[in-house]
Amino acid sequence: MKRIVAEPISQGQYFWLIAISVVVGGVYIWPQYVVMAARQNALWSLLGSILVAYALTWVRTGWAGLTQGTSYAEVLQNTWGLTGMWLLFVVNLIIGVLLDIALLALYGQLMHTVFYPATPRLIVDVVVVASAAWIATKPLNGVARNVQIWFPFLGLLVLLVSFLGLPNIHHWDALTPSNMVQIFPILRGVGVTWYLFVQGEVMIYLAAHVRNTTMRQIRKLAGRAILFQGSWLVLFYVIVVGTIGPEATQALRWPIVYVFSSIIVRSLFLSGVGTFILLTWTVSLILYLAVHSFCWSWNLEIMLDTGGTTRSIIVVALALAVVIGSTWISSPVEASGVVVTFVNPADIIFSAAVLLPSFGISWLKFRRRRKSL
Repeated sequence: MKRIVAEPISQGQYFWLIAISVVVGGVYIWPQYVVMAARQNALWSLLGSILVAYALTWVRTGWAGLTQGTSYAEVLQNTWGLTGMWLLFVVNLIIGVLLDIALLALYGQLMHTVFYPATPRLIVDVVVVASAAWIATKPLNGVARNVQIWFPFLGLLVLLVSFLGLPNIHHWDALTPSNMVQIFPILRGVGVTWYLFVQGEVMIYLAAHVRNTTMRQIRKLAGRAILFQGSWLVLFYVIVVGTIGPEATQALRWPIVYVFSSIIVRSLFLSGVGTFILLTWTVSLILYLAVHSFCWSWNLEIMLDTGGTTRSIIVVALALAVVIGSTWISSPVEASGVVVTFVNPADIIFSAAVLLPSFGISWLKFRRRRKSL
């Protein structure tokens, strides 16, 4: 298995790549399911999911550091051997692609229903995925620059609109965490929010390619990216539940879209904000899909040992799989069902069965190497 040389990226670029690889695709149905699952304990579930995701960054980066692999494929091979590498990578790839299919379907259904009812959903999906594939075919530094340029700007734009919505918050009592802390509803809430932090091991993919950075610094950067995105989830939760209340949050198909739309209507002097929000969701999803496609294609090329000649073909194949898969999902309920009933439990099982044992095995191998020196 040959290594593919990639131009190193900066610490800032790594931070933004990790941040864009999580949360972004899940805002369309947020925070509906966590409120349905945990009800008055929803805020505790949200905080719990952020802490779990943060803890897993330490496991992932620690595993990558112990194996000293320069790609996710190499990290897997150094831990589980060649057969284990292929098996675990394919399982991880299937979970990640299914998540992307469901999130693209949700995006396409949202655009078709709310913004472009006269435009076939397939056209919207193809434009988004083709744009993501075009970025994904670039070298690592090219993908990183696109994310570094666009994502901070988009974040500031969403932050501005979110603050415009703060005066609309009237259900302050709904935002108060329950004094009756119930473990099982909280755990259910953590389970249904799991998809927000599924990032296809991007932080492992890229950990070895950050310029002049130790693994301890990588761990801190990845953890900060998770906390950064977690803070956005808290902000959106406060705005949505505080504006329309928990009952409406559960009943509406896209609660966050409804809340943002009400902000736009009431702020007449900013009537063009709707266009900017549309741009924000679209570009964010494009970058999200591009980062995932880049990392999967890069590692598949290493595993296939093609000498750096087939990555574009792999990117196109992945793009076709995501578009075709999204056309099979006919409704937002079906798309949400794929996320909640399949992706969440599958990735929870994968994380428990692979990440923790992998870290333990790598640590034992590392200790043996240290003793043999």
